[in-house]
Amino acid sequence: MKKKDLIKKTVEELLKKMGYKEAAVEIKEQENPLALIVSIQVEDASQLIGQGGSNLNDLQRILRLLVTKKEVESPLFLVDINGYRAK
Repeated sequence: MKKKDLIKKTVEELLKKMGYKEAAVEIKEQENPLALIVSIQVEDASQLIGQGGSNLNDLQRILRLLVTKKEVESPLFLVDINGYRAK
């Protein structure tokens, strides 16, 4: 399984377990080929993002741990929800 596919599948599985069944997940490449952007689109992102992005940072930490557990040489990735980090 490609690393991008592994990341996407892991994100989708976790979001479904959290009750976000309608989440759209897209993996985007940056100029730096070692870093990826995991773009998540959901209707109500307030609980996923949290105050000042604290829940988003925690979610990213959990996802990195899950992906690293499955793939030791996991690429770096940044999780963004509804363009929050781009703002």
